[in-house]
Amino acid sequence: MPEFELRPFDASAFPDGTSGYLIDGRPVPWNEIEDPSYAKIEHLMVVGPDGKARFPKINVIWNRGVFVTTARVHPERGVEVLIIDEERPLVRDESGNRGHVKITSIPQGIIRKDETYSEAAIRIVNKETGHTPSGMTYLGEVYLDAANSETPHDFCLAQVPFEQVASQPTHDETEIIENQRWLTLSEIERMEPPLSCAKALSGIQLSRPHLPELLQANEERLLGRG
Repeated sequence: MPEFELRPFDASAFPDGTSGYLIDGRPVPWNEIEDPSYAKIEHLMVVGPDGKARFPKINVIWNRGVFVTTARVHPERGVEVLIIDEERPLVRDESGNRGHVKITSIPQGIIRKDETYSEAAIRIVNKETGHTPSGMTYLGEVYLDAANSETPHDFCLAQVPFEQVASQPTHDETEIIENQRWLTLSEIERMEPPLSCAKALSGIQLSRPHLPELLQANEERLLGRG
């Protein structure tokens, strides 16, 4: 099988003008865009064993993030999961401008330097929803993103007491949270349009084996009150 390698993008390797991947009509090819708050994007090319460039490609190196399935136990409806509708910023272009994309998902964000996944999860849930988790279960790390990213992301399940009243969220101005809903798993399965965010679907699926423990812990908590 031929051996190929990745090299920094070189426009001269594509004299026929098929270099592609110019961002927002930028007049010159680019090699790297980095946003410390989000990701680094590398513009590369695949080179064959004969030394000739075959095609250009993009590699995305995401900053490590945490995705939080936030759940509570409703006394009549059982386990509910917090689903949020949000506009999230995309990586900045050369001029510092950011696009936005609307998603329906679960709380998520970048883990800061010298911050653990649980510290980041508590901060993000509080910032985006106003809730403060009372417990945290680590669900593992998952490689999710496209573009051959080599970055794993942490997933966890955060428990919120049903009687907890959310404070005012303090999310960034660049993040616009339009709506948040507590839904049962069956309601999530019947959402229209269907929930399609891979992170949210992964987080909910990873949480399923732990939900009976959440129910049991809630029952024990209520018995302790009695």
